[in-house]
Amino acid sequence: MGLIFAGGGSPYSWVRCDALPFALLIRSIAIPTGRDAIRLEKETHRTLRERHPQAVLDRGVFAGQVNCASELYDAAIETDIMALLDELQQRVAELE
Repeated sequence: MGLIFAGGGSPYSWVRCDALPFALLIRSIAIPTGRDAIRLEKETHRTLRERHPQAVLDRGVFAGQVNCASELYDAAIETDIMALLDELQQRVAELE
């Protein structure tokens, strides 16, 4: 099972999937501007790669099923991703 960042810009969404088309939206955070969304997205992915390099999945895992290059993570770190997204949601609230 993997977790995939789905979309670019706002809203910021995460999807849990075993194999598409069977996917479940697990989190979506509305971000006021596309510029903020891209900045926060890049920061979040950088943090995840630094903290959990072993959890970054090769895009070949879902080849032909998703159109993304590097936003795939092992579901084993879902708790950590949710904690990061909790922090992100708080920061977004402060932007408004």
